[in-house]
Amino acid sequence: LRIGQSLIVTSDSRSLPVSDRAIPRLKIRAGPAFGTGEHATTHLCLKYLTRFLSRLPNKRPTILDLGCGSGILALACARLGAHAEGWDNDDSAVREAIRNAKLNRLTRRSRFRQADALRASLPLANLVLANLYDSLLLHLFPRLEKHRRAGTTLILSGILAGQENPVIRLARNLGWRLQRRGRLGRWFCLQFSSNS
Repeated sequence: LRIGQSLIVTSDSRSLPVSDRAIPRLKIRAGPAFGTGEHATTHLCLKYLTRFLSRLPNKRPTILDLGCGSGILALACARLGAHAEGWDNDDSAVREAIRNAKLNRLTRRSRFRQADALRASLPLANLVLANLYDSLLLHLFPRLEKHRRAGTTLILSGILAGQENPVIRLARNLGWRLQRRGRLGRWFCLQFSSNS
């Protein structure tokens, strides 16, 4: 999977064409956790997060990935220079994310933990990623007030066509501004910024 000139995601150590060798590469093994880059929601999130990071060339943003699965989104951010933390309810997903961090030698820029984003206190971050079901996103929004006040950007996916409008309405009611809305097949990805 290639995200423009920003990132290449592979499942193994195969040799890349010479023209692609200067592009940052992330290896994500096919394992038990969600997120190899092939699903539309992951692909959209990778497109959005690479664009977000490319607009912050002199900063080292902090990233919080909620429902991290294989760790692909957090590790993509780490590969591109950010410090990323991934959370997942599923301990096997966290173990897989840690394996992928070691595989990519990104253990210094990333960390993963088993935690429930709907119960535990969320650390502040410049960017919050959540590739979850729409119902989980709707429950998550009220917990992000301190992030909105701090100017955090949100990139949300896992939203089927027809489910995006309730998410957008709730976000607007809580003071978030829709910056981007993308669709791939039946799936949406939404990017929000703070109105304040």
